[in-house]
Amino acid sequence: MPMTLLEAFAVGTPVISSNLGAMQSMTHVGKNGWLFSPGDASDLRKKATRWLDMDAAYRQRIGEGAQRAYEEAYSATQNQVLLTNIYRSVIARDV
Repeated sequence: MPMTLLEAFAVGTPVISSNLGAMQSMTHVGKNGWLFSPGDASDLRKKATRWLDMDAAYRQRIGEGAQRAYEEAYSATQNQVLLTNIYRSVIARDV
């Protein structure tokens, strides 16, 4: 779980992340960031250039999507719900 993505999402910052591992499952293209091909500096440059060329309204929408992703899937409150559900599941099996 890449903490840099979580920290970025928490403050509403979209990401440009490598299309690899957990980053690819956390990053939803056009909703909270973009993916670039691993090891492909040209693709990363292309995505960064695209970000710089976007209008302010689009940047704000993607930033809001990043923050929403954090709140819905990664916040402390959401983690507490998930952990509580795991505990309940284990307790129910033990009975």
